[in-house]
Amino acid sequence: MNYRSVLDFIDEAVLLLDDRQYIIYFNDAFKRIFPKASEGRFIGEFTVEVSGFSEFLAKGNGAQSITVDSMLFKAQIASIKINSRTKNNVSCILISDINKYGELVRESEEVNSELKKTAEISKLQNEKIMQQTTMTMQTAAIKESNILLQEMHDTLGHNLTVMLALNRLALSALPSLEKSREELTTALKYTGQSLAELELLNVMPEEGLVRFLLAFKDAMEQLGLYVTLIINGAEKPEHSSLFVPLTRICQECATNSLRHGNADKIFITLAFSDEMVMLETTDNGHFPEKLKKGNGLSGIELRVRNLSGTVEFGRSEDSGFRMRLFVPV
Repeated sequence: MNYRSVLDFIDEAVLLLDDRQYIIYFNDAFKRIFPKASEGRFIGEFTVEVSGFSEFLAKGNGAQSITVDSMLFKAQIASIKINSRTKNNVSCILISDINKYGELVRESEEVNSELKKTAEISKLQNEKIMQQTTMTMQTAAIKESNILLQEMHDTLGHNLTVMLALNRLALSALPSLEKSREELTTALKYTGQSLAELELLNVMPEEGLVRFLLAFKDAMEQLGLYVTLIINGAEKPEHSSLFVPLTRICQECATNSLRHGNADKIFITLAFSDEMVMLETTDNGHFPEKLKKGNGLSGIELRVRNLSGTVEFGRSEDSGFRMRLFVPV
């Protein structure tokens, strides 16, 4: 098959150069970007004003962002053989329009602005509710309020850690435009939280802790935290009352592993018996010389205490973090 008949139908701009960097072929999309291009002409004659393009050609392979008439493109170059009759390979350059990232940033800025306003209103409302609660509710009600606040802390902490990992992956694929990276990072911080919460709702308490951990394993491994699950015993309906506190504790442990321990592996053991449930998490991160219990670890202790259980924190065999708890059924 003639290579021209194939390349003519490619949407992206395509250019073929011989070993002297003279043009062998280009398609219509390339002509729209470089109107002065013509076959048999030296590529440098009409790309001299494109910063870094000559250095890009000299590398012979790889990719980099280029700007032509204030438009942003991604250029990729590779050596190929176009047919069996040619002795030498030719350089194939593929140029893709990535100005859509600018549109994405602008849309994200608008969403970010609205979310910031909503966050401020929510913050004021929460402060007012807390003041009224402190003044009017009795001790038992205040205790329930504290539990609710801990739920919020665990969920927010987990979501922000998840988005931090996702942003690192996403930003590595974007062009190196500092403004775009900064705005997109801010927007993702606000929008990603809701998406993560919706994903958690996919697993309902009646589906059980084991089902949650399987879904949790898949989600964490997409972010680079590889999970090893060990399940002992059989989960029973009477264990369903432990679903919410134990799933939140798993989230908090994963958050600590990613945020504080810089771990990439976590081992989760869940053991069921008729009288007791044991949950243990260990990671390969960095255990601090002196453990300080912030809201996360204090929240775990509060949850376990409310379940009449026991919990301990310590150093794992890999010098990472270990949490082990026992709660009665």
